[in-house]
Amino acid sequence: MSSANYANLLEPGEKEARNPKIAAAFRRLALCEQAGTGLRMMKTQWVEQGHPEPEYVNDRGRKVEFRLSLIKSKKGPKTSKMPAINKMTGQVKLLLKVISAEPASVFELMKKLKLRHRKTFLANYLHPAIEIGIITMTNPESPRSPKQKYFITEKGMTIKNG
Repeated sequence: MSSANYANLLEPGEKEARNPKIAAAFRRLALCEQAGTGLRMMKTQWVEQGHPEPEYVNDRGRKVEFRLSLIKSKKGPKTSKMPAINKMTGQVKLLLKVISAEPASVFELMKKLKLRHRKTFLANYLHPAIEIGIITMTNPESPRSPKQKYFITEKGMTIKNG
């Protein structure tokens, strides 16, 4: 498929919802965190794992079909030798500065960073830090527990002090 057929999906900005009622319901249920499609992020992360670029089918004119195909590489994903410090965003670096070995709640971490929007904090700060292994949960078996707290890992401490 040519990139012209789906290039507009990868552009920043709000997209037209094919079914606004379903999109609104997902937002109310907190099943989606933003109004965008998330395709750029999915594509980037998929390619970073060593897989070929996803294939898109998007019939915008008739609005009858949208399909995203993630094709696994026959070799399997690449294992990155890049240190975690090179994968960290500015937000993760800020979180690393304020977190310690003493467990802290989401609210406490947000307060230290002077942030108010929980969903943004989770998506841009906390979840990426957990994914690269510099922050962990006190209760990983129940990630949505209201008593959940977070603390720095040894890997995170090494990066922080390094």
